[in-house]
Amino acid sequence: MSLTAALRGFVVFLCWFSEVKSQDDGNVIYSKTEVCADKGSTVSIWCSYDYPEMINGVWTTAEKSFWFIRTEGEPKDLKEDPEYKDRVKYNSYPNYYYLRISGVRESDSAVYKFRFITNHQTGRYIGEPGVRLTVRDLQVLVVSTSVQQEDSEVQLKCFNRCDPDGLDRYVWFKNGEEISSNKWSENSQMFTFRSRISSTDRISCSLRDSKMKQSPEVYLQSLTDWRVTYNETEVCADEGSTVVIPCEYDYPETINEIRTTVEKSFWFIRTEGEPADLKEDPEYKDRVMYSSFPKSSNLTISRLRESDSAVYKFRFITNHQTGRYIGEPGVRLTVRDLQVLVVSASVHLGYLYVQLNCFNRCDPRGLREYVWFKNGEETRSMILTDSSQTFWHKGNISSTDRISCSLRDSNMKQSPEIYAPQTPTVSLDPPTEILEGSSVTLTCSSDANPAANYTWYKRINSTVELLSLVPKFVFSSIQSKDSGEYYCKVQNKLGWATADMTLVVKCPKKTKKNPRERKKNSRHPKTQRRTKEIRTRSVVQQPSKDPPTQEEKYTGSRPAAVTSRSSAAFGRSGRVVAVQT
Repeated sequence: MSLTAALRGFVVFLCWFSEVKSQDDGNVIYSKTEVCADKGSTVSIWCSYDYPEMINGVWTTAEKSFWFIRTEGEPKDLKEDPEYKDRVKYNSYPNYYYLRISGVRESDSAVYKFRFITNHQTGRYIGEPGVRLTVRDLQVLVVSTSVQQEDSEVQLKCFNRCDPDGLDRYVWFKNGEEISSNKWSENSQMFTFRSRISSTDRISCSLRDSKMKQSPEVYLQSLTDWRVTYNETEVCADEGSTVVIPCEYDYPETINEIRTTVEKSFWFIRTEGEPADLKEDPEYKDRVMYSSFPKSSNLTISRLRESDSAVYKFRFITNHQTGRYIGEPGVRLTVRDLQVLVVSASVHLGYLYVQLNCFNRCDPRGLREYVWFKNGEETRSMILTDSSQTFWHKGNISSTDRISCSLRDSNMKQSPEIYAPQTPTVSLDPPTEILEGSSVTLTCSSDANPAANYTWYKRINSTVELLSLVPKFVFSSIQSKDSGEYYCKVQNKLGWATADMTLVVKCPKKTKKNPRERKKNSRHPKTQRRTKEIRTRSVVQQPSKDPPTQEEKYTGSRPAAVTSRSSAAFGRSGRVVAVQT
C-alpha cells in the first residue's frame, strides 16, 4: 500500500473518532463528530471515557456524568432542559455512555458534549469537540419558475440538510407515483416539472434507500404564490464575528379582492409551539438587528457564540386570516472555531513525529484548503497528503514550537496554537521552613495546549517513587523521613518538561525553661507556699522606695517572665516587684 493511500485511510478514521485529554489524564472519545437523523426518529450518540484509577492513594470514581448543549456558564444536564423533557435517556456501561433522544425535532440540531465529574477536586472533564446532530427533514423547494402562456416550468430541489453537496441518490413522486425528470439524471436531487399553471399535482421526494420516508407533499400552485427564498441554506462564521443572513419573500397581491399587506415579520429558531421573535430571546439580547426592505429582510447577529449555531427561519404575517407564512428550510448557521487536534504522536531516534488535523465543523469532509503555521510563520507538512487539513510535524522532544492552522482564504483567522508544556514552575506552601508535623503542599504549574498531565515523583537513591497524578501533592503531616529530592513532570502529546525541588524537614524547636523558673520549681514545697504568701502580701503593701536593679528593669519588659495568670515577678535580689499586666 502506498503512503498516500495509507494516510487517506487514516483521515477517514479521524472522521469517526475524536479524542480529548484533560490535565489529569481524563479523556473522552466520540464514535462520530457528525450524526444525521430523521425528524421524529430516535437517535443514539455514544462515547467512551477514561480517567486515572487512583490519585494520591485515593481510588477514582465517577460521581456524576451527563450530556449538555449549552456552552455559556456552567454546563447543564440535558435532562433538566424543558425542551428535552421525557425525550432523553442515558445508558451507561463501564467507561461507555450513551445518549438517546426520541421524537427528534428540528430544534434538536445542535452540538452535544459529554461531561463527567469524579470524587477528586480537580476531576471535572468535558469532551471536545462534541457531536453535531443534524435533523434531516426532506423538503421540496422551488429553485426557479418560468411561464409561457398557460404552461409553467418549475425547477425543484429535494432539500436535505444532511447532504448539502447533493451526493445522495433521490427519488421523485407525483401524486404518490414515482416519476423521473426530463432534464436531470436519474437519482438527482434536482427535478424539473412542466404543468399547467392551475395544476393541482402534488410533488414529493425521498432518498433512494428510504422511499417510505418521503418529504411532505406540496402543491405546485401554492409554491409560486407564497414563498421565502434564502440566498444560502448553509452559513459559516467565525466565533466573535458578525454575520448577516438575508432572504426575499413574496405573497399574493390580493386575496378575495383585498389588498395584502405585511403586518409583522421576524426571525426565529424555536420550532416547537408558536414561533418567538429572536429579539425577545434573552440569549440574543442586544446582539440581533433586523434590516427590512420591500419583500426582503436581513438578520444581523453580532458577537457570535458557539451556542448561536442553529437553523434560522423567517416568518411574516399579513392582514389576512390565513396569511401567516414561514420560510422553509431556513438557514443553518455554524459558528466556526478552528481547532488543531492531535491524531497521533510517536518518538523515534530522539525526534517526535506528530500527525495533526485542522478540525473545522463547517468542513467535515475536508474539502477546503488549509494553511499551517509554525511559530507564526507559514510552513509545509513534513509528508504531503491529499488533504491539506492533515499536517505531519517533526520536532525535538523538548521543542517549543507552536503550531496553528487557518483556512487558505482567511489567513488572519488562525486556530489557537498548540504546543508542548513550557518549563514548569514548582512552589511550596507554606514557603517558610518546613517543620515536622506541619501540613505542606507541593504545587506544579505549566502552560500547555493540549492541557498537560501532571506527575509528582520522589527520587530514592537510583529509583523514583510515583506520588501523585495531579498538579498538587499534599503532606497532611510531614515527617523528617519525607526530606529529599522531588520533581514534577508535565506532559502532553507534543512533549514534556520537568522541574526539581528539595525538601528539608526540620524538627520543631524545644522550648527552653528560664533558669530562675527551674530554680523556683526546685524549691521545697513549704518554701513555695511561703513565697506565695509573701507575693500576695507584697502586692498590697507599700512598694519599696529603693531604686530597682538592672535585672529588675529587664524583668519588667521580658515577655518570657510574665504569664497570663501572674501579676508579679521575682527580681534577682529576692524582693517582689509588682508588674501590671
